[in-house]
Amino acid sequence: MGGEEDSEAFDYFKVLCMRGFLEARKHMEKFCSLVSIMTQGPPMPCWGGVSRDRAEVGIVEPLRQRFFPDADEGQVVEHVYQLIEESIDNWRTWNYDLFQSIVVGIKA
Repeated sequence: MGGEEDSEAFDYFKVLCMRGFLEARKHMEKFCSLVSIMTQGPPMPCWGGVSRDRAEVGIVEPLRQRFFPDADEGQVVEHVYQLIEESIDNWRTWNYDLFQSIVVGIKA
């Protein structure tokens, strides 16, 4: 990714990620409803071959669980910070940044 992990800017980035996730979490059911409606249309490759009759269990419920509906706010904050820490120097992050640099010209 570039940049310094112990910088003020990176700390601010983490705060913004956490706040964004908490805001998105407030609208979890709206997101899940939209996805549920979308699963009733033509099959999409992103659904991974899950059939319409299994969409609630195979697509919508896993999406809902990504918002940690049963966790309190403190647990959610901890989880978001953990996700950020796991992404630092992760090979997937580096490869995605490389891909963006080559294909789109975005520099990390």
